[in-house]
Amino acid sequence: MLPFGVPRSDSTVHPWRSQLDCFVQEHKTALAALAWGLRQEWQDPQQYLGLDLQPTPHFICCPYDALETLNQRLDRQIQEILGLLHGHDPETEVAIVAIAQGQLKLLYFQPDPQPALCFEQHNRDLDALIVQLETTLSRLITLS
Repeated sequence: MLPFGVPRSDSTVHPWRSQLDCFVQEHKTALAALAWGLRQEWQDPQQYLGLDLQPTPHFICCPYDALETLNQRLDRQIQEILGLLHGHDPETEVAIVAIAQGQLKLLYFQPDPQPALCFEQHNRDLDALIVQLETTLSRLITLS
């Protein structure tokens, strides 16, 4: 992932990216449950789950049209992210747009089982699941 408007270099590597990858690996089913539950609650296929890491990690709603506007302002630097979101199948895949330090990172994976079953298995309300995931993220993610 590149900072907006900055060419790729080794100095742009931030620890939060790898910390976030580890978090996703350890919490795939909970994230899938959250993505599925919020999608059902929002009832709008153009709303995507976002994760803003600043000032502390919190989940947000990312409308597709807002991401398109951002893409235009960034001279189409996030076109690939938009393409993946456009082709996203919420029945089998999870897509979460992570935001931190002027950067975007797309968290995109296929959980096993599928998101709807993850939601059934987690058997808790969305608010409790959000609090649990945000609390864990706050302990694990270090922004430098």
